[in-house]
Amino acid sequence: MKALILLMAVLGLCAGNAMCDTLVERSGRELSGALVGVRDSVLVFRTDAGDTVSIARSAVERVTFFAPVQGRLGTVQLDRSGRVELVVFGTGYGILNGALLASVADLGVDGFTLAMLAGGGAGLYVPWQWSQTRPVSDARASLISFAGGWGMWQGIGWMAALVDESSADANITMGMLAGGAGILTATALTGKHNLSAGDASFITTAPAWSSAYWLWVMILTGTENGRFVLGTTLAAGDIGVATGVLLADRIEASQGRVRLANLGGIVGGLVGGAAVALTNVDSPKLGVSVVMTAATLGLGAGWHLTRNYDRIDAAVSRLEVAPLLVAGNRPVRGLQAAYSF
Repeated sequence: MKALILLMAVLGLCAGNAMCDTLVERSGRELSGALVGVRDSVLVFRTDAGDTVSIARSAVERVTFFAPVQGRLGTVQLDRSGRVELVVFGTGYGILNGALLASVADLGVDGFTLAMLAGGGAGLYVPWQWSQTRPVSDARASLISFAGGWGMWQGIGWMAALVDESSADANITMGMLAGGAGILTATALTGKHNLSAGDASFITTAPAWSSAYWLWVMILTGTENGRFVLGTTLAAGDIGVATGVLLADRIEASQGRVRLANLGGIVGGLVGGAAVALTNVDSPKLGVSVVMTAATLGLGAGWHLTRNYDRIDAAVSRLEVAPLLVAGNRPVRGLQAAYSF
């Protein structure tokens, strides 16, 4: 409540003093003046010189509201709730890539150690510096992290599936390249599209389920060609990612609901596995079918039982409406913005 009162004070002072805002475009240009309106995807800004400028939201890096509050300046900041997650992922990913690179290059024990240290240092420094002036929400950090791991898995898997007797070094190299490409792609795409934490959870878990269902099909059909099974399972996972991207924005589920639904599926699978073990089922096809059927029922039950989960959250959030602010490159309601005094 205290923070909300201070925020209202800042906006009130800005309203009384038209020239109190600073707008920074992604190109680096900085404008001093006042944000006077928001129309669809356009911000209307009046400069100190009296000129009115219309700027697309996507071209805006940040808008800062300046006003004296107890002798200090109040600032609406970028959403960087996922910054720590991104830095932690980058550090671990850098250490892993350093170790893999040392293995491929056969650098020996000393080289292996130095490569891990260098990779970890770079993995910490790069995302930390990069995220200082850019919005990094929880959703964006999750998707970038997922893209790195998924890209590495895809690179290694497709090399093994498509190339006859591919070497371990070749598989690792392709995995590192694909992982890096995945990170760069996710970074670019998430900078243009605003996704919620629920969207990110849906996108990152969908490929696991699509891969599991395809493996079930492979077991039922008795397919024994390992490279075919691997390649088609990789493709099924990619289809899961694409499906998650297409459906995430339509289902509008929170991160909590997606996680609870997935938990229902996992618990269902564990119950099915326990039933198979306790009844001594001898047929692998029957055993896997019981597990996957139970997992499907658990997933469906979890989704159905949480159907009102987000409605409760929405009812609470409607009580916490503050004036319109701008965080990152899109207008949001006050308490969803990050701010400090």
